[in-house]
Amino acid sequence: MKLHKKLRSTFWFAILLAGASALPAGAQQFPRSELFTGLSYSVFNLGPQTPAFAPTGHNYYGFDMALSINPKSYLRLFLFDLGWQRGPSVFAEGIGNTQLLFGPQFVLRRPRVDAFAHTLAGLTNTHLGGCGYFGGCTEHRDNRMNLALGFGGGVDLNWKRRFAIRLVQADYIPARLAGHWESNFRLSMGIVFRSAYSQAR
Repeated sequence: MKLHKKLRSTFWFAILLAGASALPAGAQQFPRSELFTGLSYSVFNLGPQTPAFAPTGHNYYGFDMALSINPKSYLRLFLFDLGWQRGPSVFAEGIGNTQLLFGPQFVLRRPRVDAFAHTLAGLTNTHLGGCGYFGGCTEHRDNRMNLALGFGGGVDLNWKRRFAIRLVQADYIPARLAGHWESNFRLSMGIVFRSAYSQAR
């Protein structure tokens, strides 16, 4: 319960930082495409699917990757936001959880720091088996696909012209499981690669 409160606090803090991100930052150069890749930590509630997957915990660790095209300096359009984490289970294969989300992200760009917020939609996939962190691939014993949404935001530290450090990205990812919405949370951090700069108008 305390962990959920901390995750919610981090999530709302990121949203507050990105609250004004829908406004243009004025004439400046901005990247036309951006690729984020980094590590992620998540808390997933499997709800009525729990008996099928028999998790021993709700904590999952993995990576997050997102590719966007940017028609405006203040607007990113995600070609995909892909999260993948694994967690413990009573089964030797462990549990894998994947999130594939799409949608717009609004960015407030400043010389040193960028803040952003987004509303996304897509799917989650929960499965037993698959590939572990260091190989050891097995066939999926069970596989469930569910509708998911994504509400979140974060902060990028502008390190170089073509690189930024994502200090934090916090996402609330509700998933529709067996007719009920389950609350899930994800924290990510990593590197943003930028290319194809253009002049903002």
